Amino acid sequence: MTKNVSTKTIIKIAKEASSLIGLEIKRKAHFGGIGREIKGAIGKGGDLSKQGDLIAEKVMFKYLSKLIKSNVIDQVILISEESGIREFNSNTKKKVERSIFIILDPVDGSNNMRPWRTPRAFVGCSLALGRTSYLKQDPTISAVEVGWVRDIFYELDYYAVRGQGSFFKSRDLKRPVKLITGKMKILSDSIIAVSLDKSLEKFDKINAKLESVLRNKKCQRRLGSTVLDLSKVACGEFDAFISVSGNIKIHDIAAMKLIIEEAGGSFWFHQVRGLENKNYLRELILERKDNFIKDVGFEVIATGTKSLLKDIQKFLK
Repeated sequence: MTKNVSTKTIIKIAKEASSLIGLEIKRKAHFGGIGREIKGAIGKGGDLSKQGDLIAEKVMFKYLSKLIKSNVIDQVILISEESGIREFNSNTKKKVERSIFIILDPVDGSNNMRPWRTPRAFVGCSLALGRTSYLKQDPTISAVEVGWVRDIFYELDYYAVRGQGSFFKSRDLKRPVKLITGKMKILSDSIIAVSLDKSLEKFDKINAKLESVLRNKKCQRRLGSTVLDLSKVACGEFDAFISVSGNIKIHDIAAMKLIIEEAGGSFWFHQVRGLENKNYLRELILERKDNFIKDVGFEVIATGTKSLLKDIQKFLK
């Protein structure tokens, strides 16, 4: 009988890894400099690498190496925004049975980390995990079984387990509470987060597409971290998140799609850049095509209700 990794073990890995990354980023932030760009260093996602990104990855590599040595698991395939695809395998020659994949965004919102010391930046760490064997049956993002997002400096966790719901936990809560998205059904009553193209290369095009949305919303907010903005949709503090630049990458949405849907929300995404292929997760993970990390981009609309999603789509040109 083929062994497999239990859901309980996958949850434990997500919790421990995100916590360790968060602790190390906070520790290093005390001395400043985590927001400093590494000259000439471009991550696999195509963005300039910052000190904080490299710190987070180093923590993850050490944790996964220890995990493999402890014989909890035979193999981890890590997909990271910074270093691309890395494999962690046991040294034994036996057949690999207990294998998982992890899609990691080590530090999301790195522009909020300044070159100097600041009190509490809005910075998140995101992990999407699943059994590697499941990709043979479902090569899409639906193969993700556990999504976990850590708000690093505020020590908040948003997470979901497929089929079991989404949850929120913090230090002041004795136990996790279930997440439920907001109930707004029309744009004019809604608080929305809108992501614009940071390079401004597509500003006019994006502005024209979003003009009707922006004129008809109630309020607009942004934290400057895609995964934290999406987390606010999952917990009902925001009613929607919209990005039509085509710059959203797989590591930005892999965990959050599950968290929002398990909380009762709607998550629409459309591939607008890169080779169209519905089997992208299988090719990325099993066939090791790490160009997908940079080259494939999505438009995203996440909402608390299906009705609001339809209303927003009506206003988009």
